[in-house]
Amino acid sequence: MALKFSRAPRHADDREDWLLHCGPWVVGRILEQQRPVGPRAVFCWSLTGPYVPGDVMTNRGEAGTLDNAKAGLVDAMRRWSIWAGVRQADGAGPVAPRWVLTRDHFAGDHGMLKTTCDPTTDWLLMSGGFSAGRVHRPADGPRQDPHPNH
Repeated sequence: MALKFSRAPRHADDREDWLLHCGPWVVGRILEQQRPVGPRAVFCWSLTGPYVPGDVMTNRGEAGTLDNAKAGLVDAMRRWSIWAGVRQADGAGPVAPRWVLTRDHFAGDHGMLKTTCDPTTDWLLMSGGFSAGRVHRPADGPRQDPHPNH
């Protein structure tokens, strides 16, 4: 989806305030902040809409100009979309989602997440590096039919 900026409602003190939209979603914001020392006006940007893993990328920053803040925010959104599998680094379309065992996804540095599920039936639906869904079956206890009337 195309990214588009729009002005947020004006503040009483007339600060610049911009929203970044990705389709119908607001995914970021730029707000002008006045500082008592140094550069008087600083434009603070943040990626607010999608989940951003802190160990993979940053979701906020500052810039000396509105144009530089817009560029920083757009760059963060593009990096997120590549990480999430929504687009590829070369600009190509989305990466096909895939199913992986939860224990395999969290192997290595993270170790297996503690779970009460049967590890052979605990699956994650991955889109790039983003976990978009999960299905699992309890290790013990009653297993109810999720569709009892069918």
